Amino acid sequence: MGAAAIAADGKPFVLAVPMNTSRLTNYFLAYCIGLIVGYALYIPGRRLPGFPTGGPGDFAAFYTGGRIVLEGNSYHLYDLEMQGRVQQSLLTPYGWQFEGGLLPFNNPPFVALLFAPLAILPLRWAYHVWNLFSVLMILFCVRTFVRGRAASPEFLRSTAIVFSFFPVFEGLWQGQSSFVILFALTLAYLALKAERESVAGFSLCLGLVKPQLILVPVAMFLCLKRWRLLLKFGLGGIGLFAISWMLVGTQGLISYITLMDSMFRWMTLKGMHPSYLPNLRGVVYRLWAAFQFQTGAGSAAVWCSILILAATAAIFVLVLRIWRANWKPRSFEFDLCFAVIVVCGLFLSPYLYGHDLALLVLAGFLVVRYFDHKGTLPAGNWIICLGHVGITLPYLLGLGLELRAQVVAVLLAVLMLILGREAGSNGRTDTAVTT
Repeated sequence: MGAAAIAADGKPFVLAVPMNTSRLTNYFLAYCIGLIVGYALYIPGRRLPGFPTGGPGDFAAFYTGGRIVLEGNSYHLYDLEMQGRVQQSLLTPYGWQFEGGLLPFNNPPFVALLFAPLAILPLRWAYHVWNLFSVLMILFCVRTFVRGRAASPEFLRSTAIVFSFFPVFEGLWQGQSSFVILFALTLAYLALKAERESVAGFSLCLGLVKPQLILVPVAMFLCLKRWRLLLKFGLGGIGLFAISWMLVGTQGLISYITLMDSMFRWMTLKGMHPSYLPNLRGVVYRLWAAFQFQTGAGSAAVWCSILILAATAAIFVLVLRIWRANWKPRSFEFDLCFAVIVVCGLFLSPYLYGHDLALLVLAGFLVVRYFDHKGTLPAGNWIICLGHVGITLPYLLGLGLELRAQVVAVLLAVLMLILGREAGSNGRTDTAVTT
C-alpha cells in the first residue's frame, strides 16, 4: 500500500466540507489566502534574514557547516571560533551579525556533508535551491492525502491552508531543515500503513537531521517492540554514524557531543533561551523564573531538568498506553494515534522552535482523515482551525518571545489532550475499523 492507496477514492481530507455549504470554511480560506498575501507583502525589502532577498539566519548555520566541509576543514567542524570566522565572512556583505557573534552549526556531521554541494553556490542562490527542495517536500505531504488533479480545488485549498500556516512560512523564510523531518515522518507513516516496518525504519533515519524531533517516536516504537523497524533504523543510523566519523574523526564526534552537552546548559548564550521554547521545557523554565526560586543558574538547570524528565515520563506512559491499544496500522484509529505522537514529539522535544511546528501539517491531515472516516468531519475541521489560528496569531500579533512561546506550548498541550482523549476512547472500546 502506498500513498495512492490511502486516498484511492480521491476524496479531499482537509476541510473537505464543500465551500458553498460552509460559511466557516469560506471565512477560514479567505483568512489563509489573506495570510499568504500578507507574507508576500512583508517579504520585499527585508535585509538578511529575509526571503527571498538572501540567505537568512538559520540557513546561514547550515551553509557554514557545508562551507567548512567544502574547504577541507571538516575535522574542525565544531570549532566555534572557526565557525564564527567562516560565518562572519559570509554575513559581512549583508551587514548582519548574530546575537553572540555566531549562530552555531549544531547538527550531526553528516548534515554538513549534505549541505556541502550547496556551499558551492553563493549564499543567496544556495538558499533558494534549498527552499525549492523544502517546497517539494511539503507538497509531497499534501499530495499524500489529497489525490486527483494537482490543479483541483481540493488540492489548491489544502495547499493554501498549509502554506499560510506560520511555522511553514517561517521555516521557508529562514531556510530551515524542519521539512526534512516532515518528509521523513510522512514516509514512515506511509510505510507503516503498508505494514512495511523495514521501510519505516529507514525513513526515520532521515529524521536524524534533527534527532531531538524523533526521540519520542523512536522511543515509542522501542517500547512497542517493533524490532524490525528498530533494526533498520539502527542500521541506517550506523551508516550515518560511519559517514560522520569519516568526515570529522573521533575527536570531531567528541566535540559534537561536548557541544550538545554545553548547549543544553546554555541559558542566554548565542541565542539559546530555554524559556523561549514553545514546549514543555520552555514552560518549566518560564514557571521556574515566574516563581523566582532563588537558586544559582546551575541549580536551576538541574531542578528544571528533573521536573522536565518527570513530566515527560508521565506523558510518555499515557501516550504509550494509547498506542498499545490501537496498533492496527490499516485502521483509521492508527492515523489518529500517529497524529498524537507527532504532537507529543514536539511538546516533549528538548529543543523546539517555531519552524519545527511545521510538523503539525502531517498531524492535521491525519486528524481530518480520521474524523472524515468517523463521519464527524466538522470536529476535524474545528481542530484544524484551532491549531492553525492558535499558533499563527501569537506570531502575527507580535507577542513577546516568552509569552508567545507559552501560548503556543499551552495550545500544543490542549491539542495533545484532545487527540489523546479521542484515541484513548477508541482503545477502550476497541472499535477500530480497517481501511
